[in-house]
Amino acid sequence: MTKSSGTVCFFIKENRVLLVEIEYPDGRRVWNGIGGMVDEGETALAAVVREISEETKLKVNEQDLTEATVVPISDFDLHVFTTYSWSGDVAAIDQTLKRFKWFNFDAVPYDQMHPGNDVWLPRVLSSK
Repeated sequence: MTKSSGTVCFFIKENRVLLVEIEYPDGRRVWNGIGGMVDEGETALAAVVREISEETKLKVNEQDLTEATVVPISDFDLHVFTTYSWSGDVAAIDQTLKRFKWFNFDAVPYDQMHPGNDVWLPRVLSSK
């Protein structure tokens, strides 16, 4: 069985990270970066660029993204990217994205994120 892959990108500016509140079909809301699944035959880098453009009015270039880590989650690999460079408006196209907010690195709401983000995301942010 082939492992699925997903992506997430964290936009960083002046020791702050941009998070989006995502609403799932069951009504649960969590804060996270922007991303989604990697399609068959697609690289994680191409997938994160595509997902960002499909879900938001932000645009990123592949050369402005850094793959910070890959987080193994059961039968799923999460490719975590960061960027300091983008264009466009911080606004949603996808209706599941409810609101955007900049958080200081020391005020990230880990208790309102996916389980495990509190383990690897601080390492990603502290390397910036």
